[in-house]
Amino acid sequence: MKNLIAKVWVCKVPGVKAIPVATKVSAPSLKPKAKKLNDRAIADAYKYKAKRSKYRYPDGSPKKQYKADLNKAYPHREKWWKQTRAGAACDVFVPVVIRATGIDKKIPHGLEYMFPYLKKSKIFKLVKSKKSSKGRYFSPSMLRGGDFVVLKYKGGGGHTFFVVEVNGKKYIAEANYHGKAYPHISKPLKKMYKKNYKLLRVYRVKE
Repeated sequence: MKNLIAKVWVCKVPGVKAIPVATKVSAPSLKPKAKKLNDRAIADAYKYKAKRSKYRYPDGSPKKQYKADLNKAYPHREKWWKQTRAGAACDVFVPVVIRATGIDKKIPHGLEYMFPYLKKSKIFKLVKSKKSSKGRYFSPSMLRGGDFVVLKYKGGGGHTFFVVEVNGKKYIAEANYHGKAYPHISKPLKKMYKKNYKLLRVYRVKE
């Protein structure tokens, strides 16, 4: 109930020295649309430190919730590559979650289509990076659950993933085509420097 309690009052017993109580203001909860994306990404992904055998393609399997969302978001996938058809790809996972929440039912799958689509989107906005002596960056404190990252590597290829908040901590929720993995919460979110990528953008839903 820590997020529901603003203050705690302690009564002093006569003759007993009072123990000072430290007060802490909880971080504001996620806004409705961001919370929808955060919670749906978590529901569709295997939990942090889950056994790889559960989410590895093709030996494992997607979570039932993700499979249902995939079929609802993209019911006609007959011409897709087998692995992307199964949903074990980053640029399928992210748009599936977005479509499943109803926030944007037209967002395409495939990074080559997502980049130009998001650039013109009126539903999502760019999160601005900050500047330091080491270059422009995004730190975990700048991001929140429901944000998603799209990037291009310097050597070619790209990736997209969600930032999710679980018990006050921020993680990366992703699927991988080359890593052959269904959606899972892979690791804690860390600072990302733009100079390490050919392109690095973070999008946030407009409330």
